[in-house]
Amino acid sequence: LDILNGQLLTPDELDGWLDELEAAVPNVRINVVIEACQSGSFIAGPGSISKAGRIVITSSDAVNDAKAS
Repeated sequence: LDILNGQLLTPDELDGWLDELEAAVPNVRINVVIEACQSGSFIAGPGSISKAGRIVITSSDAVNDAKAS
């Protein structure tokens, strides 16, 4: 995804896609790995993609970068 070119993915959008997959494929196992700055925003607060039965791994919290300083 490329924010400079308007390519964004929100937690709500990804959560909706995952909900559709779970509805279409019973007992599917969802594993999500997000390696990006502020990737923890996908698991923190409202709009979280976290829920029972999903494994979500992020490389940072909601406010920090995902790179070595």
